[in-house]
Amino acid sequence: MDANRVIAVRVGPPETAEHHITHFKMESRVEMTQYEMIIYVQATPKTYYTYADGKKAYLEIGRTIDGVPYVRTHSDSTPDNNLLSLPRF
Repeated sequence: MDANRVIAVRVGPPETAEHHITHFKMESRVEMTQYEMIIYVQATPKTYYTYADGKKAYLEIGRTIDGVPYVRTHSDSTPDNNLLSLPRF
C-alpha cells in the first residue's frame, strides 16, 4: 500500500460551474484537505501521484488567474490519471 498515491477525490458543491477538489483520499485511506495537500506538495515535490494505464502523474501546484494555489496533476498523455478522472468519495 502506497501512502503517497491519491485514489479518490471529493469535489465542491454540484451547483458550481467548475469542479473544485476539496479533499483527497490516499491509498492508505488517509484523507487530506486541499489546503493540506498544497502544503505537502510544495514541501515534497514529485512525491504524491495518481496512477492509471501504467503511468504515474505527479501532483503539482497550479495557480488561478488570481494567484490562488490549487493541486493538479502534471499533464501527460493519459487522461485517466488526472485528478478529476478519479473516483469520488
